[in-house]
Amino acid sequence: MMLVFVTAGGCAIADRISGVSDAKTLQETGEPAEAEILKIWDTGITVNNDPVVGFLLEVRPAGKPVYQAETKLRISRLDIPRFQPGAVVPVRIDPRHPKHVALDIYDYGKHNQSPHLESSWRSCGKASDWGHSNAPTS
Repeated sequence: MMLVFVTAGGCAIADRISGVSDAKTLQETGEPAEAEILKIWDTGITVNNDPVVGFLLEVRPAGKPVYQAETKLRISRLDIPRFQPGAVVPVRIDPRHPKHVALDIYDYGKHNQSPHLESSWRSCGKASDWGHSNAPTS
């Protein structure tokens, strides 16, 4: 019983520091838009051997002025080449706080209908998915 609590708590903490919790929330409540990656940087945080990457974005909401915003997100090591300066990516914008932006690139919830999402990578996954390596699987 204690192991389940620690695992669930550990995933919540990892999601919070990696930007995943923001992405999950904004996938449900945010407005879709596109953004160009202007700059990336290593935040110094790694979760499950995947880096948490900082992004400076030029956000392009439909019918509204373009602006810059920063965000961070844990990116699969295999996906890093896709997220370089100049790439245009789908994002979700907090309608109440437009500077609060999250990349909309991974499918974190069953209710999300975004065509841009890939379901090949999850946050922490379920303990039953981890197998013997204690790492999330696709």
